[in-house]
Amino acid sequence: MKKTEKMLEIEKQFGEDIESLLRRLYYDENKILIQISEELGIHSISIKRWMKKLGIPARTRSEVAYLRSQDENYRQKLTDAMYRRWENDEYRQQRSEYLKAKWKEDEYRQKITKGNQEASKRYWEGEDGSKHRQKASEHMKRMWQNDEYRRNQIETRASDEYHKKMSEYAKERWASDWRHTAKPQGFACVLHFARR
Repeated sequence: MKKTEKMLEIEKQFGEDIESLLRRLYYDENKILIQISEELGIHSISIKRWMKKLGIPARTRSEVAYLRSQDENYRQKLTDAMYRRWENDEYRQQRSEYLKAKWKEDEYRQKITKGNQEASKRYWEGEDGSKHRQKASEHMKRMWQNDEYRRNQIETRASDEYHKKMSEYAKERWASDWRHTAKPQGFACVLHFARR
């Protein structure tokens, strides 16, 4: 492959062959394209094109998603972007209508449900499960100290609509294989609502 002037410029700047440099940053240091582009001063699309020409295999979507989730700056940028988008009434309406239509499709609903269950299991019972549980516990303790949050939760859980939804959910869970693997606290909670 014939190297561009920009490639040669980067090689001179970092004192390393461009292919070796990209492989080191991408694989050895586990950096994503955005991070590499910031470090080299090149747009991420150019980095992706160079890697393809140099025969450097790209990561799978799940690998990219995991690495992005570990980048605090990326998480903050994504959060800010989602907040800005969600403040748009038209976007919220379109998204709501789209999801309602998709949820009526059995295949989509089953796919999402299965994916959520698998992701939840990996999150809570995986290698960092105890750390996640501790973090969630501390978060709920802080939330419960907020008077407004506590009042809203009490009012919601006392409503007939909440009990109806929980009863329907519990009966579905009780009819599945879940009851054979449930933990005592969850088992007791579902059993309580399933009997309603």
